Amino acid sequence: MKKIFFLLTKYDYPNPCNSFFIDLFKKNFKIFVFGPGYSNLRSYKKTTNYLKNYTNSSDIIITEHQIMTDNYKSLYSNSIIDFDKKKSFEMLRAMKDFFIKTKKKKIFFANFDYFSVPKGLIKNLKISNPIIIHPGIELLNKPSGVNKVLEKNLHNTSDDFYNYLKKNKNKVISFPFYISETESIKKQKKILDVSVLGSRYYNRVIFSNSLKKNKTIKYSFKFTKFNVLIKLNRLLKQKKILIYFRDSFRKEISKSWISFTCGGILNYPVRKFFEIPFFDSMLICKSPKNFKHLGFKNNINFIEVNFTNINNQINELLKNKVKVKKIINNGKKLILNRHTIKYRSGILKRSISKILNDKFKGSNWSNGNFYLK
Repeated sequence: MKKIFFLLTKYDYPNPCNSFFIDLFKKNFKIFVFGPGYSNLRSYKKTTNYLKNYTNSSDIIITEHQIMTDNYKSLYSNSIIDFDKKKSFEMLRAMKDFFIKTKKKKIFFANFDYFSVPKGLIKNLKISNPIIIHPGIELLNKPSGVNKVLEKNLHNTSDDFYNYLKKNKNKVISFPFYISETESIKKQKKILDVSVLGSRYYNRVIFSNSLKKNKTIKYSFKFTKFNVLIKLNRLLKQKKILIYFRDSFRKEISKSWISFTCGGILNYPVRKFFEIPFFDSMLICKSPKNFKHLGFKNNINFIEVNFTNINNQINELLKNKVKVKKIINNGKKLILNRHTIKYRSGILKRSISKILNDKFKGSNWSNGNFYLK
């Protein structure tokens, strides 16, 4: 069994994919995790010496953006961390320098907003030249090509990582968001017609404002509630808040016949596109770029939103619960078959086999299937 050495920091975040990351490798690889929160904090020299000695028997080394930035002070603003951040800076720098210089096979896990690049990241990636785990350039829109005025969090965007991915497509393991089978909950009684949850993205607000005019439906718009939970998490750093946040979110979806989401102005395939079908609600959305490549088919396992006539569209759907149930079932089937830890683990096993044999040439999705080039 091949050995994977992880250089990571231990932290938790409202999006649980970071927490599940190591689970993706447990079935097929022997793993060891090193870094703040997983190991005792060490000086730069002690960390470097430890890594040189311990990684000799490793086949691949994997790290993430928290390690590869040049500015550790700005990290973890929305996260719960299990270590003293200020006392870990030397250790983080040593881990970054080791990853850049090592001749071992390397993988970089790009678990961050691609339009907001951590300081020094692109420079460090160019030097270290790793394989990249990322949803893939084919699903992305260029940040500079959108109307940033409509989205407050896009006022300071960059094309740097988008351009880096475009130039290095042959180094990307195309890895969209996924669901852990352990997230499954008891199916809730349908007491809501429509829900719109999550951050206050422009299209979510447009959709919810239109439905407020519809006096015949029961709906749930909880932008404020979830934003408050995120702020509490940032302030108090309590895992109980995250657990409540996730549980509340999952149940609200499951209680709804229909759930709307979008990927912001960039229309990025955020995790909610996968969560909504998994938690037994019908996904209605503005489909992201090349959504069909991930297996999503309009009127089969999701519904494309009609922004010019939202209320009529919702009313017609709610009159046909047989159709809604069929789309719900088809959507969940797609997620279970193609977008779970089990399927993503298989992707990593196949990709890493190619990497170790110097045969990895990139990857892509088509018609709901993952392909190696």
